[in-house]
Amino acid sequence: MSEEQIRGGHEQHRLLAEQFAAAVDADVAANRIRALVHRYFSLIEDRSASILDLHELFADSFLLEFTMVTITNVDELAAWVSDMHQNFAAYTLVVLDLSIDDSAQKLATTVTIDLELHGIAANGDRRELSTRHVWTVERTPGEQFDSISAITVEHRE
Repeated sequence: MSEEQIRGGHEQHRLLAEQFAAAVDADVAANRIRALVHRYFSLIEDRSASILDLHELFADSFLLEFTMVTITNVDELAAWVSDMHQNFAAYTLVVLDLSIDDSAQKLATTVTIDLELHGIAANGDRRELSTRHVWTVERTPGEQFDSISAITVEHRE
């Protein structure tokens, strides 16, 4: 084998290692997003969860836009979660689809979640609600979870 072939082989191995590292990094980033989504929805559903645990998932400055309410601080977030728990005797949230698009930005990721709420209202009526959530998530290396900086929710039929 010539010296040129050996050097070419080393270069090929280096390129493969870089591609593998990039793929692993992408998988880790996607798994961090999935963990954040799971933690967020589990805390929303858990009536005994601390609002501070939920607040830790958000960036210092955040915006949640729902059809009838805008939330920009922890007090409004606590009131919204409390209203959910008062309006429903029981409910569960089902993620139908989750897509992660981090192609546009290096420091933030757009996450789109199609979600269904299945619940029993406080008056006993069964309720189902279909929504699409679009999240902006800031990467926070070194932290357990990335940070949610914005959520926009639209109702779907």
